[in-house]
Amino acid sequence: MPVTVVAVDDTDSRDGMCTTYLAARLAARLADAGARVERCLLVRCNPAVAAKTRGNAACAVQADVDPTAARRVGR
Repeated sequence: MPVTVVAVDDTDSRDGMCTTYLAARLAARLADAGARVERCLLVRCNPAVAAKTRGNAACAVQADVDPTAARRVGR
């Protein structure tokens, strides 16, 4: 089975659902669907960017799962 990396960024809003929370939920849903989550990564973005959120980070979830199945889980 191929290793699939699902990356998320720019999901912060005033109503909640920050990028790290979304990535944690995605990892849990992938595991619940039978995928083996290898690791979750916090990717620090350029701190010099003027228009950024407080943490300025993206997240990636690495899992042993078919990409099509990962797409279904992510919806």
